[in-house]
Amino acid sequence: MRGQQRRPRPSGEADLSPSVDTDKGSFPDNSLVTEQLAQTPVTEQESLGLLSGYDGGPPGRCDLPARIVDPNTAPPTRLSNRRFTGDSQLEPVVAGVATLSRGANGTGVRKIQAALEDLGYPLPEYHADAGYGSETITALTAFQRAEGLVGITPGVLDALTLGRLDQRTPQAAATLYAWREQETDTDGPDQRPTALTNGRFTGDPMLQMVMAGYGALRPGTKGPYIWKIQAALRDLGFDVGSHGADGDYGSGTAAAVKAFQDAYNVPSEPASGTATLTDAATERGTVNGVTMALLDAYAPAQAPADSPAAELSQGHAPDYAALFGDGDFEVTLAIGYDDNSMAHRRKKDQATATLTTMMGFSMTDPRTASNSEITDAGLTPGALDREILYFTKTIHSVTTGAPVDVTVKLLAAEHNGRDGARRRDLFREALEEDDAVLYTGHARAGTGPDFDAHASSAGNYVMGDGYNAHYNEEIDGAENQLAQTDFDERYQIYQLWGCTTENYWQHVQPRLQERGEDGQRLESHKDIVTTNASIPTARGLFGTLAFLHGLLSEVNSQTLSDMTDTAMRQDVTISHGMN
Repeated sequence: MRGQQRRPRPSGEADLSPSVDTDKGSFPDNSLVTEQLAQTPVTEQESLGLLSGYDGGPPGRCDLPARIVDPNTAPPTRLSNRRFTGDSQLEPVVAGVATLSRGANGTGVRKIQAALEDLGYPLPEYHADAGYGSETITALTAFQRAEGLVGITPGVLDALTLGRLDQRTPQAAATLYAWREQETDTDGPDQRPTALTNGRFTGDPMLQMVMAGYGALRPGTKGPYIWKIQAALRDLGFDVGSHGADGDYGSGTAAAVKAFQDAYNVPSEPASGTATLTDAATERGTVNGVTMALLDAYAPAQAPADSPAAELSQGHAPDYAALFGDGDFEVTLAIGYDDNSMAHRRKKDQATATLTTMMGFSMTDPRTASNSEITDAGLTPGALDREILYFTKTIHSVTTGAPVDVTVKLLAAEHNGRDGARRRDLFREALEEDDAVLYTGHARAGTGPDFDAHASSAGNYVMGDGYNAHYNEEIDGAENQLAQTDFDERYQIYQLWGCTTENYWQHVQPRLQERGEDGQRLESHKDIVTTNASIPTARGLFGTLAFLHGLLSEVNSQTLSDMTDTAMRQDVTISHGMN
């Protein structure tokens, strides 16, 4: 395509470029063809004669003879593209026993429409709506003309046209398309690809997180994961700028990402109606899940030998030897109460889905599990709290060289705010006993986490007065929970994730100035991560799950901060003790 980097053809894909001479040596850019068609004042009947010839209408409108059949081109007899195979509407078409045209509707039509848009033939008003109308006819006619297809009826999907679409449409988009289908199937599972398969990317926790749809890599980020993106773009023929692949996401990298997105037809926006917590919107020049999926599919699997990943991965890290040394890692993931949007309910469901499907945990609900099921999960019957969901799995620690049994305890506010005091107490116990505690929810203007409605102070883990007089009045007379928390000299890591939770530090730091039994200040044994700005309530879970993913991957402190910022799509992470 003129002025664009052309998508490299995956190995094994046939070269179906038409052998027709033009003044440029190839057929025109798709968008130009569509624009020309849109600007040509013809009737529908004339449009259907643009390629095949017709015997009505103004002379000279069509200079191609009628129904020319290329003797060297035989229609295919079967589909090979994953996004088309097995479709009950499309299989008869490729078999030559049916065609699709104006008035048709169904999943097959939707798949053709999505493929046309992915290939750069827009349907600007209705998009992939499963209805075969004028937009579909115009886009398909443009595709047929650009591909040089002859012996066909323009705007009608026949075996030859479908065969060419089958070859041209990227296989990598098959699962992306299934995910977009949720526009009309909101009860279906999220089928968007979430696992890296390319050897040059697999095992990178940051890129895995982006692939799964949690956030996007943006200009300003540095690290080994940026180098991998740069090297992949370079290997695909995109210029990453004068500094080359240096691990720094600068303007040259952003321009290369945008060129890649344009060449591979990455959509600028997700299909409407995909109401998930994962944000699929593509800001041009940033690497989100859709862009990462296509890089994973098309970049050469062999990474260059000159990788500086080891050097870029160096730096201070949480004390993983202390966290994993005893072979057990216990985490509480606490979700605070949300008064307005009830986001805590959605967060609980999303956390459950992510922990089980994406992160590989097994869930145990003590309210329904039998004693044998609890024992099989590595838990102790009779020792579980009914207010908590338990998630377990075993990982292999790189730091200790041994297996580690991981237990994540999901402690979420009740949907109606009941039993807030009980959840507050469980949160305090977690701060005392667990290896890591992650809180996502309202910060209550710096007064502390909260597990019940705004008007009640029963569920507040009160740390002290905040920066809002009204909030201070609400907690007036409530017991200070921070003062009652029995911190010790054991190493722990906390993530307190809400709006400007760095205000918590003014309360926490004096408390941790106290000395433990070893004579050292408690703060020397704690790493605490907070935010320095307001964050969207619903998105807060992104940063929390990213933080957990980073801990389990044993990344360094800088990567851990980058992962939370990438998931949040804003730079908000403040570390106390991890620098």
